[in-house]
Amino acid sequence: MSLPPTPQNNIRIHFVYSLLVALLTFFIAFRSILSTPISIDSYSHFAIGQYVLTTHTIPHHTDISFKKTDPSLEWISHSWASDVLLYIAQKPQQAFGVLLLVIPLLFLSVYLTMLLLPKVVSTSERLLYLCIPIICSLSFWRFHPFLFIVPLQLTLMKLTAGWRQNPKQLFAIPLIFFLWANISGGTIAIPALYLVLSVALELILYRMDHTKKQLHQIKILILILPISFITSMINPYGIRIWIYTLTTIAVVTQNKAFSSLIGAINTINQTYNKQQFSSLYLIIFSVYVVIFLVSFLSILFKRPASLLSQARNILSLLFLPLAFFWVRFIPLTAFATLPLFAWCIKNSLAQLSLQTRTRMSYMAIPVSVITLVWILCYPPALAAPKIPTGHVTIIRTLSLPANILTTYDLTGYTLYSLPEYKSMLDAQDDLLNDESLISFYQPVGNFFQNFKAIGDKLSVQTALVSRDIGGLSATLSESDTWDLLYIDYDAALYVEHNSVEDTFLQTNAMHTLRLDTNLGFDPTNSASAAAELERFTMRYPTNTLLLGQLATIYRINKQFDLAEKVFQKIPTNTWNFSLFTEYGRLNAAQGKCIIAEDNFLKALSYRNEKNYSRTVLDMAVLYAGCFNDTKKARHFFLRYNSFLITTAEREKLHMLTKQFGIDMDN
Repeated sequence: MSLPPTPQNNIRIHFVYSLLVALLTFFIAFRSILSTPISIDSYSHFAIGQYVLTTHTIPHHTDISFKKTDPSLEWISHSWASDVLLYIAQKPQQAFGVLLLVIPLLFLSVYLTMLLLPKVVSTSERLLYLCIPIICSLSFWRFHPFLFIVPLQLTLMKLTAGWRQNPKQLFAIPLIFFLWANISGGTIAIPALYLVLSVALELILYRMDHTKKQLHQIKILILILPISFITSMINPYGIRIWIYTLTTIAVVTQNKAFSSLIGAINTINQTYNKQQFSSLYLIIFSVYVVIFLVSFLSILFKRPASLLSQARNILSLLFLPLAFFWVRFIPLTAFATLPLFAWCIKNSLAQLSLQTRTRMSYMAIPVSVITLVWILCYPPALAAPKIPTGHVTIIRTLSLPANILTTYDLTGYTLYSLPEYKSMLDAQDDLLNDESLISFYQPVGNFFQNFKAIGDKLSVQTALVSRDIGGLSATLSESDTWDLLYIDYDAALYVEHNSVEDTFLQTNAMHTLRLDTNLGFDPTNSASAAAELERFTMRYPTNTLLLGQLATIYRINKQFDLAEKVFQKIPTNTWNFSLFTEYGRLNAAQGKCIIAEDNFLKALSYRNEKNYSRTVLDMAVLYAGCFNDTKKARHFFLRYNSFLITTAEREKLHMLTKQFGIDMDN
């Protein structure tokens, strides 16, 4: 009969488990951050940092953007100081910059959070607790000014938590406001609101138990408020950074479906899109918030008096609605609320028996290890930003005319790589302006006429537009006044017809490629489309989209050997969702069912939600027509029917299933 483990053994086992979880967490953090250090906004910040170091001036709206807007809504480089640091860090090499800047900021945040954790939390438990904010915020540790505000806020919390023991440390708070105003001035309201609440809380606590000495300390604390506000004015824009905060709130409110936590979670559907960045991390953070609130409310109702010792930590609840309304604040929220979270969990477990606590610990630790190992083996793919290197090269080589209209996901790299051109700097000034181009990404009403009116007024002559945002690229493809010059899987490059010579267009424009049709060309002129694509694939031999499009034309023309030769030219390590899908269609057309199925399955493994449904339909047709397997075919037809497709596509689906004798209604 084995003896039960002694308390000393329990402590050792708990520490070993905690250390294992911590090591796994930090390894995943390194792997995740190093794999995708760049976000959509990173290059915009690099461009500002480059501008500051090159011109020795801080740019204004009119220095970079051709967009006209009201002065009160103009973009300002409120994060110019952090932009300079980000630019310097990434310039030698992005991986080096991550090790030099991003990861040290993460470790600094972990260290400051550890200092804020309650003393009742043991060392092994601290290791476990510190893993929580790291995992919750992994997808946000990229080159971005928001990284700097996490340790700044934690430092502010440390100063306000221990100021009674050393009131002199309060004089460091204005320095935090000065740094914050120049590193991320657009979010200056966060420390300001936190400081105001801290002062109000201290006044309440002072009235409960006050002395003459404490009165002097309270006066110092109150004095820090105006000093910090005045110090925040030491920035290139003065009071405007405070107004800019209100502007930012208005933007986030207008786009809550895209930027809020609830909006981000709603993008995750039954297919679990692996390319939807941070989906798993958002879910983990949501679970964290739910557990946090349940434990806090439990203590609030059962033992409210015990919360008095944590009164200063309760202020961290301020950050929960921030993360709810804007996902970028998730790292700040996860780290800032952890001390209160740890205390709540400890007190919630204290209400249970020791035996129950022990069982819960041994249940939680293996689950944590399994979860981390799962993330390690099957990490969620973080969204890599689109880097239109080919488009930028063509713009410079062909000296395309300005102004360049760019969609927001491409603006940063364009600004960074083409500083001599003016672009649309940021979505913010466009969203709040009557002359908004961003709002016309989705074709509504007389779309092109509205776009043309704005484009003419702003002298837009070149357009670099993403293929994944709205219908702008397809609308320009339909227009007779815009010509397509270059395209890949990320973006399409157009030039306004009257801004260049006809001889230029005859040589450089793609006349047969159409983005407003599913095929990408008119089947009636497939011969001329093939000839044009043959010419352009020779000019751009590494452009896999054009090669895949050429193979599609050959397949439709039943020139299977030529299509096969095109696919042989594409290195296998560059194949993506679209190429696997098209190669599957080529083999299906030749009756090579097993090879076609294998390629469709490879395409599905990419789980790109934009095109995922089309491959599901391809699989259904393959099983129905090639394998004569109506059971599997019906399964994939039903899956396709579950997607958000148009009414016309749904009607075509029912017609298609009837052709194969499959009843979708039964």
